[in-house]
Amino acid sequence: TTLVVDTLHAKMDLPLVLLESLALRVPVVVSVTTAAAEIVPSGGAAAIAPGDPAALHAQVRALLDAPARRAEMGAAGERWVAATCHPAVVAAEHERLYDEVLASR
Repeated sequence: TTLVVDTLHAKMDLPLVLLESLALRVPVVVSVTTAAAEIVPSGGAAAIAPGDPAALHAQVRALLDAPARRAEMGAAGERWVAATCHPAVVAAEHERLYDEVLASR
């Protein structure tokens, strides 16, 4: 999946299509200039500069030519989504935050 845009204006910081791709073990390519680049440390994504079609082609070609790397990135992305974006994980973080706020009152 590629999302190489120069802004996420009027979009989610991490568009669901990227999270869905990672959860399905599909590596993603994002722009370094948006919040979507925050998923690069997950291991399931690569980032390039927007407006550079040669870099986009090179990154996608590299992924297509390296099935082992693609599988490794896919597995890393799936683990990251499960560990950080699963509804149970998000709910627990919200509860922790609410408890922290309420305890300070």
